[in-house]
Amino acid sequence: MVRKKWFVVLIVIGMLTLSPVKVSAEMQYSLDDYFKVEFTTYLQGSSRDYEDYTETEIETRTYTVDSISGDLITWNMERNYSYSDNEDNSLYEETSHQFTINGQTREYINNTIDAPTNYKTYYKFDYTWFRIDPDTPVGTKISILGNEYEVKGLTHFQKDFINIIEVIEVRAEGVQQTINDSEYDPDGSFTITFDDSYYYDPETGYFVAELWTARALTSVGNFDWEERGVLLESSYPIDIDEAATQARIQTLLINLVVALVVLLGLAAAARFIRKRRVKASVVKAVRIMAGELKPPRKRKKKVAPSLWNPLHIDYQSLLQMDAEARPAKLRDGIYVVVNPDDTIAIAQTIGTQKYKNLLFAFSERSMELLYRLALGIIDTNAVEFHELVNILTNTQKMLDSQLINVLDAFTTNRDDGMVSDGPQPQITSPATSRYLEPSVMVAEPDSHSESMFLRIDKSDDPWFNETVALLARRKVLDYTLGQAPLMPSAHLKKLRHILRFEPQRVLMVGDDDLISVSLARRGIEVTLLEVDPYTCALIALIAQEENLNIRIQQVDLRSALPLDQEQFDLFVADPDFTIEAFALFLSRGLSMLRIGGIGLINFESSGMQKLKANYLLEMLDVEILERSTEKWHYAVILNKTTSNYHGKYSPVTYTTHVQLNKAPYSSVMFTVRKTEMTRVILESNESLKGVESVIYDF
Repeated sequence: MVRKKWFVVLIVIGMLTLSPVKVSAEMQYSLDDYFKVEFTTYLQGSSRDYEDYTETEIETRTYTVDSISGDLITWNMERNYSYSDNEDNSLYEETSHQFTINGQTREYINNTIDAPTNYKTYYKFDYTWFRIDPDTPVGTKISILGNEYEVKGLTHFQKDFINIIEVIEVRAEGVQQTINDSEYDPDGSFTITFDDSYYYDPETGYFVAELWTARALTSVGNFDWEERGVLLESSYPIDIDEAATQARIQTLLINLVVALVVLLGLAAAARFIRKRRVKASVVKAVRIMAGELKPPRKRKKKVAPSLWNPLHIDYQSLLQMDAEARPAKLRDGIYVVVNPDDTIAIAQTIGTQKYKNLLFAFSERSMELLYRLALGIIDTNAVEFHELVNILTNTQKMLDSQLINVLDAFTTNRDDGMVSDGPQPQITSPATSRYLEPSVMVAEPDSHSESMFLRIDKSDDPWFNETVALLARRKVLDYTLGQAPLMPSAHLKKLRHILRFEPQRVLMVGDDDLISVSLARRGIEVTLLEVDPYTCALIALIAQEENLNIRIQQVDLRSALPLDQEQFDLFVADPDFTIEAFALFLSRGLSMLRIGGIGLINFESSGMQKLKANYLLEMLDVEILERSTEKWHYAVILNKTTSNYHGKYSPVTYTTHVQLNKAPYSSVMFTVRKTEMTRVILESNESLKGVESVIYDF
């Protein structure tokens, strides 16, 4: 629907002819007279073909007196006009016009007009619109562009947000016109009904403003028009009505004070209600953990739901490797991602390579084999590799209709000398090399991850490159366990914060961030409590490789801890973003901490979540040393543009490109101290008394 609206600056479309009203006194003109006006017009369709249709027009005009000869005044007019609609049509025009008027009767002379000639289709250029005799009596009928207006007299007009001016109003109401224009109505004509007010300066009679509204009825639907005209510049001064302006300022101030009082009251009430809700949710979570309340029914939407039991895979079984093995690893830029929808993805994050992401059904055996592949340990000479290929082939669940031959992607015979002859699968090129390549060392850093970290993260810390290389060794992310490793700069920031307290023995309550390795490299004795077999195996391999003092306990924090009443100097935790998970990780850390020991625990940075964490810490009489307002950021696998997340999980669409990037969520860190008054929800030898799944479910 292409529509073209001509010269709506004067708004009225009509052909009604009136006789001029003789003015009571001469209106004076000068060669210095000029004015600049702007009219903004908006059309909004309301029915049928015009439903949801819109037009916007902006027209700026500058009028300057060119010559004066008796009562004949010649003007120059420069015009800028722009048009646009919601159907991607647009128009821009710059025109100039010279016209002559009778300065006393307001008549256009010699068929000259202040508009393009085709505007005559819409207006009768009989008497001008931009000036009237300011002495015209109230009630007098005058003609403006072929329509009858009545002088209403003095009134006030709001020039801007603050200032009020006194003006003469000239108004036309309920005027009906029949318009002959097939661009708005295919029948050739339509009816318009409008109300219009012009406002003029009481001293000079020149234009100050205009407000116009109209309703159009066509054979294909109806629409509404609105227009506002304002004076931008002029040679004639516009005096502010000081009394009316002061009254408006007072009214605005009173309204502002009332609004502030109401807002403050509402804010106080909202804070009170929010605190009550926070208190209720925290108390409920603690009582559920203590077995005093039954947990709520599971909801469909979950945060990192526990889909499987990671303890079914002993991390030490992942470390076994024959001396004669021919190990393979995932190529750089390839990750294993465990999703909450019961699928596993082999995600390719290098945008320049057009290899598809592989998605297949979850199974614990698949995970065990993929863990060994991600660690660079799986033996291509062994049955386990053939088993992995079969699993990928038989359980593949591709996201698009174009099936990929996964077997061909992982196994094609090639005599490259890397493996012995025989029936076992072999790594080949080019098909297999899309995803796999020979492993030179266990869990070697992923060069693509290193380059991505250096691109998306910055730090002047001298340990930055070491940290980037460390985090690039992780090739698996398990979103069912709420995993989201810290960015390298955040990892370093936490490491530096820990070292401030000069701890000798540190307890890591979960560690997908690999903080354990960085601490042990600085001579600190570390004990790790971690359920994820891959994380345990990765840290164990690095500890063995570098001879680091890290004791690893593969445990589920919901069960009693396999540790005696040990006394640690400091614990570190970064749980999933539920208050239940926060309470569990906090409780496990506090139960193993000496009196006076320090705890560092992160939680979601949103306002409500911070309130919950604060209340729980206060409820347990934990001394809060620092409530950090600085945000801590994480690195995850996600689509290029995403802001959607719940908990520590951003849903991923594997039919499009994925990449390693900064997560859309963040956390804050609480630094706390255990005192003699501190309460512990679960002692180290106690198991979670509530239903285990409550930790991960909403």
